[in-house]
Amino acid sequence: LSLSRGSSIVASNSGTGPGPEVQLIASDIQLDGASIQSLTTGDGAGGNISITGQTNHLMNGTQIVSSTSGASDGGNITISATDSVSISGYDPTSTLSGISTFISDINTGVPLVTSGVFSSTSGGGSGGSVRINAGTATFDNAGTIASIATGDGRGGDIALNVRNLNIQNGGLILNTAGLDFTSFEFKGNGRAGDITIVAEDSIQVSGFNPNTFAESVIWSWSNNTGDGGNITLSASNISVQNGGIIQSIGSGTGNTGSISITADQVSISGFDEIGNSSQISSISPAANSGTITITVQSVNI
Repeated sequence: LSLSRGSSIVASNSGTGPGPEVQLIASDIQLDGASIQSLTTGDGAGGNISITGQTNHLMNGTQIVSSTSGASDGGNITISATDSVSISGYDPTSTLSGISTFISDINTGVPLVTSGVFSSTSGGGSGGSVRINAGTATFDNAGTIASIATGDGRGGDIALNVRNLNIQNGGLILNTAGLDFTSFEFKGNGRAGDITIVAEDSIQVSGFNPNTFAESVIWSWSNNTGDGGNITLSASNISVQNGGIIQSIGSGTGNTGSISITADQVSISGFDEIGNSSQISSISPAANSGTITITVQSVNI
């Protein structure tokens, strides 16, 4: 199954009943600059999106989006692959429409539409959850999963159940509350969603992307009055290298989320090309910063 640049599948709901679902099932799924959306603006819940294949590839600005701006909850997104899920790249021409975060073109300053899976709430309803089940999941070259809350509804949770997770070259897993990335205004009082990652073997967060000036990050970010979400990681081996970051941060009055890590081995080492160190950190200048708990057999810093 292949969707090419500019193509889209949209399930929209403005009524009181639940919205329609979108289901893609194929052995190999290639989404290149395409868009799949579930939108709800009324009292009815958004429809769920499910993508099932042996391999799933999202590239060049492809976005899978669940968005609610009404009183009801957004639809859930589930991506399952017996082999691999890869999310990579962005729209190099800046002509595709979609959700953008803080990642911008370093030459023009224009926000980039990055490949990714997004849950967004700007109303009273909660954002839909994002779940990925796969053998190997790779987020590369600004590939993104993000849960964004800019209303009073709670942000959707992000959950990954994989064998191996690689976040590299500026890949991003983000939950955020209280910041509109379109206007860069502080909005909403909703709490951010949680990030939960269970990997049978390894979680690796590594590297810096000089084209987007972005680190590879697992990030919980509270910006206004709503609290940040928690980050929970479990794997045999967790490695944070070459400027990679696992961080809970707050810039508003909401408390930052906690970070909980369980592993056989945790390694934190190195720095990127511009001198930023690899880190696991919790930072809040104006509210309570979240706790960091690491339960491990051995740690190497």
